[in-house]
Amino acid sequence: MLGKLLKYEMKGTGRTLVPFYGLMLLLAVITRIFNGINIHKFSTLGEIAMGIVAFAYGLTMASVMMLTAFLVIQRFYRTVYGDEGYLTHTLPVKSRDIIISKTASAFLWIVLSAVVAFTSVMIIGYQAGMWKELMYALDYLREEIMLSQILGSGANLILLGIFALISTTLMIYMSISIGQLFRKKLIGSLGAFIGVSFIVNTVTGIIGNSGIIDSFMNIDMQNSAQAIAGFNYFVWLMIGFYIVKRAVYYGVTNHLMTKKLNLE
Repeated sequence: MLGKLLKYEMKGTGRTLVPFYGLMLLLAVITRIFNGINIHKFSTLGEIAMGIVAFAYGLTMASVMMLTAFLVIQRFYRTVYGDEGYLTHTLPVKSRDIIISKTASAFLWIVLSAVVAFTSVMIIGYQAGMWKELMYALDYLREEIMLSQILGSGANLILLGIFALISTTLMIYMSISIGQLFRKKLIGSLGAFIGVSFIVNTVTGIIGNSGIIDSFMNIDMQNSAQAIAGFNYFVWLMIGFYIVKRAVYYGVTNHLMTKKLNLE
């Protein structure tokens, strides 16, 4: 059933986002073609056409990023606590499945948006021989420094980004779940988000001032191996922090959705 929920979420959001992805890639291709033929040098009309396409591409990219975040939030609110909430909660599934499917869907769409945006930038910026130069740079790094350790640090950063994205999504869901306890749900959700953010920032500040982070970062920066190890320790400390936050956000959201559901 979890798979069906995720499929439904992906389809529901994809109806809006996929056309924007296609438009962004199309505009990137047109921009690349215009750059290749130097259309702006032909005439004033060419400059105008180039300006319009470039502006449309930038606007579309910004819109996709904002639209993805908006749809993730709006869809959770509408299908869990809004007009479609009655239908959602009559399904033979547990609250945890609803939360997991919506979190997974949000994560996948945000990642896909970033991939499409990166692809469009690569289409516009591609130059002949670029990949050959990239491979040369990697060979140089392999010879001059500890490439394997750096790649490991990069993998840790990607993992940190994954946990941070999931944690942020669940924090928003928890804020919406708290907000539905109030008569004015939107204002309650916004207030809950501000309050939770304040508490999290306060706790983060306390941890930062406790000396725990300093103990990881008190290293000899001239020693590359020690510097990379210290950096990785710090990243894993942050990952652990996000795991704790994710557990709290999920637990509160699941409790409110199960015990304190308010669809009025």
